[in-house]
Amino acid sequence: EGTGTQWIDTGYFFTDIATETVTIDFMRTGTDAGSILYGTRKAYKDNDYGIQFQDGGNTYMQYGGNDTGLGSQNKGSLNTRYTLTQTGPTYNFNGGSYTSTGATPTQSYPLYLFAINNGGTPPAITPMRVYSFVIKDRNDSIKLQLVPAKNSSGVIGMYDTVGNEFYTNQGTGEFTAGPV
Repeated sequence: EGTGTQWIDTGYFFTDIATETVTIDFMRTGTDAGSILYGTRKAYKDNDYGIQFQDGGNTYMQYGGNDTGLGSQNKGSLNTRYTLTQTGPTYNFNGGSYTSTGATPTQSYPLYLFAINNGGTPPAITPMRVYSFVIKDRNDSIKLQLVPAKNSSGVIGMYDTVGNEFYTNQGTGEFTAGPV
């Protein structure tokens, strides 16, 4: 669980961003002006890919330089567990399906989790609990599957069950272990 200062650089670059599927099982645990679950972009509205919840405002799907506002009813509630799925420009969350009109982005920076990679830095980091983060290709093959884990040194992070790699916090502070 991140408190709003921890984030993961997955190192992941999409092979075909328009057809790959991201699924995140998560719970937002705190408020933030721009709670971004995951994403990548060169700069604001420049090849964006990600999901942003704004407390007191809309939910935005960032895709190809277009922020598609999905309304405040689509952001869910704090401390409630959700599963969100995004395949290219289409995003499914909380019983709704939404499609962006943005052009297919080209990815220049790796995908971040708990934040958006904004040209190499995370401008906003989200306090949340992540239960799993999965990326599948168009053939439904899992390319990246992150789950919470603790390494042999006791450091909490995310473990990729596909690549057998442990990812540590790239921000400040430490992740905390949630209930098992």
